[in-house]
Amino acid sequence: MLYHDKDIKIFRTRRRVLSVFFALFFILAALATLRLTYVRKRDIPVVQSINDIRNSLRPVTVVTNREEIPLLLEAADTEEKRSQGLMFRRNLAKNSGMLFVFPGDTHAPFWMKNTLLPLDILFIDAAGRIVDFASMEPCSLDPCPLYASSHPYRYALETSQGFIQTHQIRRGDRVLL
Repeated sequence: MLYHDKDIKIFRTRRRVLSVFFALFFILAALATLRLTYVRKRDIPVVQSINDIRNSLRPVTVVTNREEIPLLLEAADTEEKRSQGLMFRRNLAKNSGMLFVFPGDTHAPFWMKNTLLPLDILFIDAAGRIVDFASMEPCSLDPCPLYASSHPYRYALETSQGFIQTHQIRRGDRVLL
């Protein structure tokens, strides 16, 4: 069977289209694999379900000699949740944040690696007294600065930066957990 020039051009065109299609398919498959590998290496949940967040919310009140400030905080009461913290969050509602709950008193420092929002942190002892606090800046490159309490603490409360200054938080103020 003889092919005409027109038939050969059609065959070549189809072969090129199929080659481009398969090349794009393999590139997209490779990119998807890389993305999944990156997520697995971080070993953190990429998307936390709304129900998980709702179930972990705790009402907390910060009490100063000037006012009482009600907050609704996510509880980070497991090692996994404490490690994840507020990383990769793009926004934080007013009067919200995260309460880190430790099994005992600690001096463990905090860092802001992969945290996109500037935050304030309150270090709270087992009796609910604020023993130290700091304002923390986002950090994406190593080494990130460490934020440590000068006293042992049992809880740490992270909320939007400006909270300490706005509410004139002082050492010795109380947090009702």
